[in-house]
Amino acid sequence: MKYTAFGKVVRKLMIDRDENLKDIAKLFDVSAAFVSLVLGGKKQIPDGWLEKLSLHYSLDEEAKKDFYNAYCNSKNIVRIDLINLDLSKRKLAIEFKKKLKALTDSEVSSIFQILKVNAE
Repeated sequence: MKYTAFGKVVRKLMIDRDENLKDIAKLFDVSAAFVSLVLGGKKQIPDGWLEKLSLHYSLDEEAKKDFYNAYCNSKNIVRIDLINLDLSKRKLAIEFKKKLKALTDSEVSSIFQILKVNAE
């Protein structure tokens, strides 16, 4: 089976701890088949999985960073809940979606600085 970057990291963690798909399925109250589909990229990574798996595996800061990068590399769709946001924040989300592909590296870097997020 072919795995996403996220799936590869999770599989390695599972192997290191003698876990199987059923163990991960129990953690999230889903089927082992669903876990397999997520790790293989056939289903989107559900919200909360990154954080819960990081805690489950007690990842240190460097491992969390690598795991987050694998997660970002594997995530194809991001949904933003606009409920209870004012009009200006709704417009920001909509405009960001429209312009994301056209942003320059410099603009991306500036946005990361505004968000106080390390781009690496």
